[in-house]
Amino acid sequence: MKQLNNALIFGINYGGSVWRGKEGSLYAEYPLIFNIKAENEFIAAIIWYEEQQSGLGARFESETEKQLQKIIANPFAYHFSKGNFRESSIDHFPFTIVYATNEKNKTIYISSVSHTSRNPKGKYRK
Repeated sequence: MKQLNNALIFGINYGGSVWRGKEGSLYAEYPLIFNIKAENEFIAAIIWYEEQQSGLGARFESETEKQLQKIIANPFAYHFSKGNFRESSIDHFPFTIVYATNEKNKTIYISSVSHTSRNPKGKYRK
């Protein structure tokens, strides 16, 4: 396990990552489970931004973590985009987080961390 920004806990679950919200959050018990492709997209974007400018990858990571905390705080606040999938934009970067919630299992499934100019076809993964 690794502590990120004193707010997120990163672990492994079925080949993907699990992020948990801050204690006291209404939906803190709803962990984020990343599709392995979504996790790879996220890491690739961090690396790409860092290669473009020192510190930019860290800023992208920080902004994404802030948005993930907002999703955990209220996963039902964002609009449906296709089927059961919802989308949330990452501030200051042309990326969206595509996710679905499962109230029965109390999980939030991250389908993709998608660049807004890419073909949207692949961002809705089960």
